[in-house]
Amino acid sequence: MWRNIIAVLVLVAAVLVGAYWYGQAHHTAAINDSSSVSTVINQFGSTLGKVSLTAPDAKDEIGAGYSPYVAAPLLMQWENNPVQAPGRAVSSPWPDRIQVDSMTLRQDGSYVVEGSVIEITSNEVAHGGIAAQYPVKLTLEKTGDQWLITQFERGAESTSSIGSTSSLRASSGQASTSQ
Repeated sequence: MWRNIIAVLVLVAAVLVGAYWYGQAHHTAAINDSSSVSTVINQFGSTLGKVSLTAPDAKDEIGAGYSPYVAAPLLMQWENNPVQAPGRAVSSPWPDRIQVDSMTLRQDGSYVVEGSVIEITSNEVAHGGIAAQYPVKLTLEKTGDQWLITQFERGAESTSSIGSTSSLRASSGQASTSQ
């Protein structure tokens, strides 16, 4: 009888240890994924000002600049219609970065990132600050071992202070590889 009790206790202990390690592995994976998504957003955001939407070779600039960060269907949509793509539309102000306000892991494993594209001019480069901003909502999905932007929504531009809110409108560059 003692053997059965000990066997059951050993089995219960093994299950608990296994469950703990399983949970730790998933927690670590979620932290790594979140960090990878942040990296993609930061790198994509720093590329926005380098992609001229009015250049004669805008399609090539969009492809070269955004292909490491954007899924093929959305990239193709932007290449075929550069006015829908994010990027540098005028000489000043220009996009400088994406300021992330929230990052949400959805049940399907994708991430939704909400934030603002921060635009600057040479004045802000010299003195700091923000010339303009507009809200964005991006969806990222993991393809193989890479996180890619599959959806991009842009809101109305604001020249008011940080923290102002503008509603997003389903406009520039929406495409999704899965629903």
